[in-house]
Amino acid sequence: MNQLNETAPAFVEMAHRIVWCTVATVGSKGRPRSRILHPIWEWDGQTLVGWIGTSPTPTKRAHLAASDYASLSYWAQTHDTCVAECRVSCPLHKSHMID
Repeated sequence: MNQLNETAPAFVEMAHRIVWCTVATVGSKGRPRSRILHPIWEWDGQTLVGWIGTSPTPTKRAHLAASDYASLSYWAQTHDTCVAECRVSCPLHKSHMID
């Protein structure tokens, strides 16, 4: 199995090249829901963090309240693929918002 320090830079390069991904979450009744979003990934050599600027709709909030995990899947026409299975949080603090 690859170590994160080997995999993360390749993942970030591919994700930023592909740009858009399918993000799937699960609601309280176990039903999946997917949407297309554009995450920006940061790799500092130790931690991989993804940021998504999106509206915190009632559905998104309810899904994150039911399960704080999401699956992000990237696919290119060349059949390059990468997936992130990750813990998600919704920082709704003023310090994270742009005026």
